[in-house]
Amino acid sequence: MEYPGAIYHILSRGDRREDIFLDDVDRQDFLKTLAEACQKTGWQVHTYCLLADHFYLFCAITFQFGGDFFQGRGEANLFAEA
Repeated sequence: MEYPGAIYHILSRGDRREDIFLDDVDRQDFLKTLAEACQKTGWQVHTYCLLADHFYLFCAITFQFGGDFFQGRGEANLFAEA
């Protein structure tokens, strides 16, 4: 379900629970890319947790600039493609 102000709990885990963040540089790169995705889609990240093999996000969608949650998922996939 999608509506303005909805809060989503997002989890992404490494394949076979392998690490997705090797060091703090990886974490900073992830946060930079997340910020860029938020600017493009209008997501509002309320909180996040970055662990070695997975991350959690709590995000709200605002529909600013035509951005929506499902469009933003494509932006988030940039992390996996990098």
